[in-house]
Amino acid sequence: MSYALLNIKAIKKQAIRKPVEALEDKDRTNTITSEDIKALKVKYNRLVYICNRTEEYLNNDKMPLEAREQWIPKYKEIIFKMEEILTKIDNITKEEMLEGFKL
Repeated sequence: MSYALLNIKAIKKQAIRKPVEALEDKDRTNTITSEDIKALKVKYNRLVYICNRTEEYLNNDKMPLEAREQWIPKYKEIIFKMEEILTKIDNITKEEMLEGFKL
């Protein structure tokens, strides 16, 4: 199983366990507009691209393990940014989580 799929599953489990906390974190005085959602989706799609490229590199057995391991912190940072965006967008499918949004 790929790094991305494992991290997406962890994110999904966290979102299921803490739905109330996620709602409390949102600032209820500021509403998110459709333009904001579109901008978040564009940013998420870019992160999906970067994540997939990073995952390809991490799974490349031709590269030395030491070289690949140095990118794991950056990979985790990308996953956390993706999670942050997903918490702001409602009604997300598994396909959108893994492949990005169709705009």
